[in-house]
Amino acid sequence: MPLDTVPGENDIVARIKEIQGVDVMEGEYASDSYVPTLDANKMFVPYALLKFNPAFPAYDDGIVGPEKDTMRNTFGVYVVSPDDNTTRQFVSRVREKMLTDFRPTDGSSLKPTGGYSFVDSDLGYNRYVHQISFAYMTNLS
Repeated sequence: MPLDTVPGENDIVARIKEIQGVDVMEGEYASDSYVPTLDANKMFVPYALLKFNPAFPAYDDGIVGPEKDTMRNTFGVYVVSPDDNTTRQFVSRVREKMLTDFRPTDGSSLKPTGGYSFVDSDLGYNRYVHQISFAYMTNLS
């Protein structure tokens, strides 16, 4: 369906959920937005938050009408764990899932576009957070 980005976004969420041992949700990272699941050692289970941004026209003044214009989509994946090494490993797994043999519905392959990291000490423990951003084209059929 032209201009509908939800099927491709659902493909992305499903692809990230293939990573074992992590919780996956959609939403913006905020220090108190998600209370993580704790394991038997009272450490939290690594998790990912996916934040999809609104699509926008990839090119100006399409000649066939907006319902058929190619769109550019961007999204970020916040990867969170109790230690930096685990977070970096998790980021590598996310990058591999997104960039290896994967194209979302009606979309192009994904390209990494940036990222950043920080430590959040909310809730009495450190959360090591890395964010990685991706872009891709949609409305290609």
